[in-house]
Amino acid sequence: MRDRITLIALLGIAVFVSNAFLGGAYGCLSVMAQSAIAPSATQIYTTLGSQKNILRPTMTAQDSLLSVLRRYEAENRNDTNVVRVLCTLSNELVAINPMQALEYGKRGKALAERLNDRRGLAGALEGIGRAYRVQGQYGISLEQFFSMLRIAEELHDKHLQMRDLRRISWNYVSLQNYVAALQYADRVLQMSKELADTLEEGIALNTIGQVQMEQKQYDSALENFRVALVIAQKYAAQDNNFLLGVTENIAQIYSRRGDFSKAESYFRAALAAEERLNRYAIIVFLNQMPGARKEVCRSTNVCPKSPFAIG
Repeated sequence: MRDRITLIALLGIAVFVSNAFLGGAYGCLSVMAQSAIAPSATQIYTTLGSQKNILRPTMTAQDSLLSVLRRYEAENRNDTNVVRVLCTLSNELVAINPMQALEYGKRGKALAERLNDRRGLAGALEGIGRAYRVQGQYGISLEQFFSMLRIAEELHDKHLQMRDLRRISWNYVSLQNYVAALQYADRVLQMSKELADTLEEGIALNTIGQVQMEQKQYDSALENFRVALVIAQKYAAQDNNFLLGVTENIAQIYSRRGDFSKAESYFRAALAAEERLNRYAIIVFLNQMPGARKEVCRSTNVCPKSPFAIG
């Protein structure tokens, strides 16, 4: 009984981290997890944020891009360089401020269309699609990604196609259209092998495992997750979101099978995967919940500077 209570608490925290920061992209969350009571701001800080400076994110990348954008605006520039900055800002801000990401993406799209900048347009559509996905607007998100796919095929850019197909498959997982999700994930898997892109191969295996898990094909799902985990560990420095998501998915398998001891160990590993993810989860929480920031300041004497006042 104690193991089950502990696991439910970990599920609630893992759900929060995955949904707030990852948008559910890598981790496939169970109904039990989604119904867990959300922890308070103080509980989140105590559980996830005890490391030094965890509430002080670095915003240097976005700050630098914003400085460049302001300089371009002061110079009245409207060229492809401006499109690139707007698209990059859109994609960088998706996890922490999807509304502003959407604004930059739409600005980039309008300018790219005016300049007939096809590659820039693809980047803008990606940022817009990701922003809509984070907000749960999967249908609109898919429209952006299918438009992006047509451009990627027009440009004969297989890496861009593969990345876009991956995002399409994730949306179908969220929509519980597992036939379509599997179809697009299989395309990513085949292309990743053709291009010798091991990271994309691992991400595709993780997505396929998510579909199999939802269809209660636990043995097949676990096999794909384990292969994906080996790849995720290899590329942890490049994409730790992936490592957290795969670890969480393995925990979900054991949880659904009733092996709460193993599930707990994997959930703890997922929560420890990357301090940066925990930090951003707290920041997103503070942004979304009025009064939460004040509670954390009072409880911890650590008052983070909000990164949402940029621009």
